[in-house]
Amino acid sequence: MRYTNNQNLHPLIVKAATRNTYVSKGDISVTTLIDSPKIAFLKKRYQHHLVMDVEDSLNALEGTMKHSLLELADISNTDALKAMEFAEVMKRYEHKYLKNAKGDKEIVRRKYAKKLASMAEFAEDFMQQHFKDFREKVMLEEVMTYKFNGWILKGQFDRFEVENKALIDLKVTTVWTYKNKTEHKTYSWQQNIYAMMIKKIYNLDVDKASLLFWFRDFQKIKRGQGLYPPAKVWEYPVKLLPLDEVEDYVIERIKLHQKVETEGEDSYECTPEERWAEPDMWKVYKKGGQRAKMTLYSEEEAERWKAENTDGKDEIRFFKGRSKRCEEYCLVSQWCNQFKKMQKGLK
Repeated sequence: MRYTNNQNLHPLIVKAATRNTYVSKGDISVTTLIDSPKIAFLKKRYQHHLVMDVEDSLNALEGTMKHSLLELADISNTDALKAMEFAEVMKRYEHKYLKNAKGDKEIVRRKYAKKLASMAEFAEDFMQQHFKDFREKVMLEEVMTYKFNGWILKGQFDRFEVENKALIDLKVTTVWTYKNKTEHKTYSWQQNIYAMMIKKIYNLDVDKASLLFWFRDFQKIKRGQGLYPPAKVWEYPVKLLPLDEVEDYVIERIKLHQKVETEGEDSYECTPEERWAEPDMWKVYKKGGQRAKMTLYSEEEAERWKAENTDGKDEIRFFKGRSKRCEEYCLVSQWCNQFKKMQKGLK
């Protein structure tokens, strides 16, 4: 990934936003598993050509900052906090050394990676021995891996309260995302997969799961209106599905990703949900007006509504549907054959 700084943001912000702390483990992450196989395939193929402006990564940085603050809120002991941070740093550098263990420096770097892994293990053992009560009550940011259909799936939940058997995931996002049914479906599968993996790996039951939404754009004046959330930070319950149903879903999705890996991007088409597609719309306006009286999804419906509800002088305006993610947010749309066809009006 290469970053640009088109808005000339402060170097401190640039450094924080472009700092890569992601530790790659396994063949696929839970987030990628749920998302489009086509996008995953293209990201992997063109990973060295991807470009993002720093400004576009600030939302992710904000989410990371709030995650970190909430993670530390439970840890009052300074020594425990330092031990946890030390373990994380050692793991990160272990991965870095292993990733670059090539050529004439392979033996030396693998040796250092092994030492770093031992140091991380020691720090974690220290935590377990001296701060056992905390670790037994709450599990934070645990990285889990488990093999399904030949692939290792990686998942990392935010917070699992062992005593309460409660799984909590923080989402720093917008009100639009909260109200979007597609995103809710994605978040629900994510939490259910984590619950299933916790059972398989730790043999611990998850009795309840929730999403802790933190809204960037919350407006007090709209509080509680219709589907608008009642507070800036709002906990939303997630329905837990039977574990065998979740495992079947995981295997089905892995097979789908494996097929695209083998047969190429054209073996899968992104769904309207994955494209954040907005359909063609016909809106009825008072002649010369700026606010639509009604929005319909076919010209016939719009004509019928106009005839039944107006004096016939109103006008119907057509708005062409679009795939918002493809046009504005997808990092690989320039290489996507499906998007190219859509642009030419072939699909």
